[in-house]
Amino acid sequence: MATPTTTGFSAQAWLEQATPLESDEGILEQQYADSIGRLPHSPPRHDMDKLTIYEILAQLENTIQLLEHIDHFPTLVVSLSSTTINHTIWAPTDAAFLKLYDVHKNLSKGFQEQILQHHISPHLMPISRILHTPNIPVLLCPPNLKGDQRLRLLPSLAGIQVNFDAHITEGDIIACNGVIHIIDSVVLPPPSMLQVVSLLPPGDFSVLQLALRKTGLADEIANGPFKGGTLFAPNNSAFRNLGEALNAFLFSQDGENYLQKLVKYHFVPNQTLYSNAFYKALDLSTSENLPPLNPAVTPAAKAPNHSHRLIKGSKNFELPTYLEEHSLSVNITRFGGIIAMQVNGFTPVTLQDGVANNGIVHVVSSVLVPPREASLVKSDREESMVLSLKELMSRFKGST
Repeated sequence: MATPTTTGFSAQAWLEQATPLESDEGILEQQYADSIGRLPHSPPRHDMDKLTIYEILAQLENTIQLLEHIDHFPTLVVSLSSTTINHTIWAPTDAAFLKLYDVHKNLSKGFQEQILQHHISPHLMPISRILHTPNIPVLLCPPNLKGDQRLRLLPSLAGIQVNFDAHITEGDIIACNGVIHIIDSVVLPPPSMLQVVSLLPPGDFSVLQLALRKTGLADEIANGPFKGGTLFAPNNSAFRNLGEALNAFLFSQDGENYLQKLVKYHFVPNQTLYSNAFYKALDLSTSENLPPLNPAVTPAAKAPNHSHRLIKGSKNFELPTYLEEHSLSVNITRFGGIIAMQVNGFTPVTLQDGVANNGIVHVVSSVLVPPREASLVKSDREESMVLSLKELMSRFKGST
């Protein structure tokens, strides 16, 4: 069993995950079939399907610690006992809690509640649905995300992986109000986007980490009034592809202004684009508003503050970046739980869904620069050419 992290994010486990680079739907379909065929299989348990989730947890021999924690929070007891809405719980075993106590000696009551909320989804998520769903919303609602925290799920040879640290060891224990999946580690809530980047190995991400500090944008992003966000993270290889001369200029005193513009272009504030969902701040004057939960209440009073859109098939998103008047486009192609993402028509996302408590981090294979004309998608051949200093300056002309 894996040792729980102290931060809620395992950089090494994330870096080991393969991401499809080819966006052809036929290839994605074959990759999906191959991945599902290799998964270990255990039949669902229906022997307790007339009991609630709470009642089943009370009967299982290896969830005593979990139930003791849940009993401290009446709202969670009600959620897992009610039959008016289905829930899914990823239930850490007693052994998993012992591992947690070895790392975290004293957990505040507030943090304990956040941990439990992070393990419960207000949706029915049996294994058959998880295989199509790279990440799902849970009960935890961080104040700076503008949406529900999402739990990352990934099929692997060791079983379905849950947020890098845990695996489902027994799935599909069916209850009358949902489903229970037993996992082998407690999954802590994730850190912020900037903390995710800081946890990445310097041998692969030191240039980006330096650029964020040197421009002051690390503090600006961390302390800004943002509600959610998407950060594209180029690795050291991506910066090397710019060439020595351009890197020397960017990190010189003369090039600092352009370095700041470059980093700003990699951050999308207030919009969180996961591989399979999109959290976007709503403008109440637009037609994108979701209807109020209670039709008798006016939209201004009850309209949700984000739209949650599941992504299916192939879809393109135009995202406004932190660099004024410059946007970037992200194309997402999906078959089942296999998803490919490309930025500005040609740059693949090599690592998806570095979940954070205030947004998401995606690793890209190239440093992103605005296209010559934002409305045109350039060919791979044209965009893969090494930029000259003059060309770089022209791409950021007029931006602030």
